[in-house]
Amino acid sequence: MAANIQLLVCRLAEEPGAAERALLGADERERAAKFRFDLHRNRYVARHGWIRRQLARRYGGAPRDLDFDPGVHGKPRLRGAWAQRGGFNASSSQDYALLGLDPRGEIGVDIECIRPFKDAADFAAHSFSDSERRQARSPAAFFRIWTRKEAFLKCTGLGLVDDLASLQVGSRNSRRPLRYTDAAGVLHVCYLWTWVLDAPPRAISVASPRPLPPELEPETEAP
Repeated sequence: MAANIQLLVCRLAEEPGAAERALLGADERERAAKFRFDLHRNRYVARHGWIRRQLARRYGGAPRDLDFDPGVHGKPRLRGAWAQRGGFNASSSQDYALLGLDPRGEIGVDIECIRPFKDAADFAAHSFSDSERRQARSPAAFFRIWTRKEAFLKCTGLGLVDDLASLQVGSRNSRRPLRYTDAAGVLHVCYLWTWVLDAPPRAISVASPRPLPPELEPETEAP
């Protein structure tokens, strides 16, 4: 098992088979059955099966035996013997999935396929600071900022905050930590880093309470 953070990116299988569905827990199968469209159901099954395989490969056990706690604000955690083996966080966009793993503890990740967003200006007006709105002049810059906010919120366990504009993450990478004081006066500190991958364009962000290794890069994994 790697000692440092890993970021795994996967293009999901279009039609996962019975073996993939068999990896899921009862609650996952129940949720999958509720999707109205096959596309969304297949992506859900493929994503959760892939996540289970990757976690089992690195933290031990059989993929179907992994036990999850929904966690605060919907951030899942491993339960039982796996709870002490490391943290993880996952995200998906269209047919791509991202999994972040850190044996040392908390991590937050987010992925977004970069595309024109017709409501981007209205969204930024409510969720971005003045400085961030000036930076978000292209879809790539917009999604850099958005994935950074999401990764920070997921790492800290804050979930969505009432005033997203007050969480100023910007679009540029820095080795300095980002500090944010929430409405209750609690200080949260995270290190953030963002990549933009090509073919297709995707923004990927990771947040950690510890300094990120300078050699960290997203890795492509098979579905």
